[in-house]
Amino acid sequence: MMHYSKAENLEQELTINDLPFDDFIPKNSKNFLWMQVKGGTKVRNVVEYVHSSLNKGEYRMLVWSGSGGGVIKTISCAEILKQQQPLYQVTRMAYTDVEEYWKPQINGLEEIIVKRRIPAIHILMSIDKLNENIEGFQNSNTRTDFWRDNQKQQPKFHSAAASMKSSIDKAHPH
Repeated sequence: MMHYSKAENLEQELTINDLPFDDFIPKNSKNFLWMQVKGGTKVRNVVEYVHSSLNKGEYRMLVWSGSGGGVIKTISCAEILKQQQPLYQVTRMAYTDVEEYWKPQINGLEEIIVKRRIPAIHILMSIDKLNENIEGFQNSNTRTDFWRDNQKQQPKFHSAAASMKSSIDKAHPH
């Protein structure tokens, strides 16, 4: 590819019909908030907007969508929002198509078009309880005593990790 320069990327634009939530959202429904997160999205701004929309009662359900460089930010947005509000969640993975165009730098060479499939994520979040038997379902975050500052509890996995470390130390003394 040393005789080519990258020209542009054309990513398939998502539509509501591309969302993998037919079991929750009827086609052509506009009764939910859809946030498409890109690599340059400011997480704080979109999370504040969504939080405000949910608190005003404008929506009871939303979908975060992101692909490529936006996947990590999409997950971050959902996780931050879950800390602010108890929401039920369903996560689904998908792919989106991208075409890369490469222009020749030498006469006589043809333009190259590379077609790739990149990962995408869609996270449906709802104020209302969702069907727990759906693949990808996560219960809403509920506060427990574990998260209170005045409690000094350790999560269960710490005790399991400590006993595993103890077993390893006994088997392999220093």
